[in-house]
Amino acid sequence: MPDNIPKKNAFHPGERALQSSIGALEKMQTLGERLLRTVIVDQHKEFYPGLPCIFIGALDKSDRPWATMAYGDLGFVSAKSDTTLSIAARPIGEDILKLQLSKNNDVGLLGLNFSNRRRNRLNGTIGQSDDRSFSIEVKQSFGNCPKYIHTRHIDNNCNLGAITNTSLFSSLNNEIIEVIDNCDCFFIASAHQKMNIESTTVTDDTLDSVYGVDVSHRGGKTGFVTINNNKQLAWDDYPGNKFFNTLGNIYVNPQVGLLFVNFETGDLYLLNGKATIQNYPEDDIASMATGQILRQVLFDLEEGIHFSMSGQLNWPTLEYSPALDA
Repeated sequence: MPDNIPKKNAFHPGERALQSSIGALEKMQTLGERLLRTVIVDQHKEFYPGLPCIFIGALDKSDRPWATMAYGDLGFVSAKSDTTLSIAARPIGEDILKLQLSKNNDVGLLGLNFSNRRRNRLNGTIGQSDDRSFSIEVKQSFGNCPKYIHTRHIDNNCNLGAITNTSLFSSLNNEIIEVIDNCDCFFIASAHQKMNIESTTVTDDTLDSVYGVDVSHRGGKTGFVTINNNKQLAWDDYPGNKFFNTLGNIYVNPQVGLLFVNFETGDLYLLNGKATIQNYPEDDIASMATGQILRQVLFDLEEGIHFSMSGQLNWPTLEYSPALDA
């Protein structure tokens, strides 16, 4: 059957503003019409049941996006139709985070297979929801390239267990600093709702399906996240597919949620705050090794939560993404 590919603007004003800044607006509109779908294609239907865990982006009661995880036995994520994805689990810490996960609430999902670096994303709204499962009605479904994803040794059983302790923080302590210093990836949730676009100068004739919540992956070599002080992080924005899903969201709504996973202990560190996009001066760009890093993202911490988990992961990095050596 046809993929039901959208024909109106496939990117919202924040995304288009950044695409325009690099002269890629027209090209990306053409690509968006082809690659951003409102159905789950067969390849993705085969992909999701093979995952032991997924990453979830959702809004709390104050409309702040948070990134967390859900996990289960293989097959716990499955497509029930071309437009409905079913998850036989609940997001970790959803009650503590006060996430809005009732019918019609916006939600973002990232499926990532660390063993082969494949990833697919899906944004939509909550359909069915009970105390053990929920479903997502698709608004936008698309694949992402494997760029900056490192291969890991993973088990089919994601043995995170249950939350045994919750610690709140508003600044980074030594434990969290060590986790971030040693990380080679993290996850970021962001939101792009129509209420957030008033400050932009880009005409809004966007598909309604483009608005919602998104969660994505950021990867680099160990140390790619810089700790400026105990309340501020920074990372370079490596060149990607020019969709600018995350940066476009930040452009219109700076509130984001970060998730750092300790891939040894299974503990989760969730940070919430505001992100700022800073363009590098042209002279600095020319002197960089890649010559392609145009901007940096600053993150100012407002609130954080550490979930101590009863299980563990033991998912060590096996090989860095070859894109980091390009």
